[in-house]
Amino acid sequence: MSIGYVEVKVPKEKLLKLKEDMDRANPASKYGRYKAWLHHANLESAQASGMHFHYLTQSGLRVADKFICTCGLYIEEGEDLPSLFISADIAYKTRELLLDPVQKVKGHRDLGDFKSASCALIVGSRYIQSKSYYLYSAYCQECGEIGFEISNEEAKAFVNTHNQKHLGQL
Repeated sequence: MSIGYVEVKVPKEKLLKLKEDMDRANPASKYGRYKAWLHHANLESAQASGMHFHYLTQSGLRVADKFICTCGLYIEEGEDLPSLFISADIAYKTRELLLDPVQKVKGHRDLGDFKSASCALIVGSRYIQSKSYYLYSAYCQECGEIGFEISNEEAKAFVNTHNQKHLGQL
């Protein structure tokens, strides 16, 4: 297994262009244009909320399957390298979060700048219909602490606190 990074940040201009293309498309092409816009709009929304999860898969001839996170981190199948994964102790502590394979790999990038490292991740959300808002869950890959079903602001503060504590970042 190996990791790497691809550019996945969705600029606002790209969303506007995709929406424009969709609006101008002939009826036969409109649905396909809508799906392209929706894909990028959902990715941008996840990135804005700080969520890390397996969002994309790239595969094809001469390309190994790549499972790509919303931050651009990708993992390729192959030989397991234990140093790339969270520890067994942290995996046990976080088992109720039902982490996907990408969320268990270390090396994520901060969704604020897509450059600096992040050891704490927002990994899930739950919509509370009666109150019309989402609650988020986050965890730290270094110490295993969990912020379970908290507001987005609290989840982002959790991430910032753990990145500062373990990586020395502001």
